[in-house]
Amino acid sequence: MINQVIHILAVITILLGIHKSLQSQSFYTTELQGVVKTINGNSITEAHIINLSSRMGTISNHEGAFEILANKTDIIQISAIGFKTLIYVIPITEQVKLVKYFTLSVDTINLAETTIYPFPQTLEALKQEFLELSMEKENPEINLHLDEAGIIALPQTGAIINGPFTAIYEKFSRSAKLRRKYEALMDYEYRRQLAAKIYNADLVTKLTGLKTEQEIAEFMKYCEFEPDFVLNSISYDLYMAIQNCYALFVTVEH
Repeated sequence: MINQVIHILAVITILLGIHKSLQSQSFYTTELQGVVKTINGNSITEAHIINLSSRMGTISNHEGAFEILANKTDIIQISAIGFKTLIYVIPITEQVKLVKYFTLSVDTINLAETTIYPFPQTLEALKQEFLELSMEKENPEINLHLDEAGIIALPQTGAIINGPFTAIYEKFSRSAKLRRKYEALMDYEYRRQLAAKIYNADLVTKLTGLKTEQEIAEFMKYCEFEPDFVLNSISYDLYMAIQNCYALFVTVEH
């Protein structure tokens, strides 16, 4: 009798497990396969990818690749140390599998210069050092480390004949690499500026009711959508993304 009860319980447990597995598989409608890279095209390892709608997450591998399950209109947050956080909204589409490339821009934090002095040996020396301490703030000189070799002067006249040496130069030379990085940066900045004309403070106020500059700035920092998403989405998808992200925004302490 006991063996029969144990057998029945085991069968029920297995059936419940299968049902739960099938239920969880059918709950998600989209599989997002993404690659996280820098503006220069370098892979970002161990970037954090979180589905804010389902509270599920994963990290990118050494090639910047990841996979995560989601539903339509779910909000995906992509972040990494040293980079600005990016928000991506799963579009309303019949595609079961989405393949996307995500570009994170560097989040630069400038720290004030700090001078370390040896600790005074006596109390009198400490008092003297304190009295002589200058409280004036100095403006640090900012070095952008721009290489003059990266500035390329193009010929004003004449024809350029491409050959094998030109191709090798364009691929491996330092100046050519700098130029490609510069072009990629300018292209991304151009798309970002176009997106800013669409996803702006007026639109946020219209859809969320936020009015103060501080509230709007905090919201747009929290919901920093990918430029390509803003530029390529129809108005309905963008509006739904903003409203869904606002619903999450109000639940977070600021």
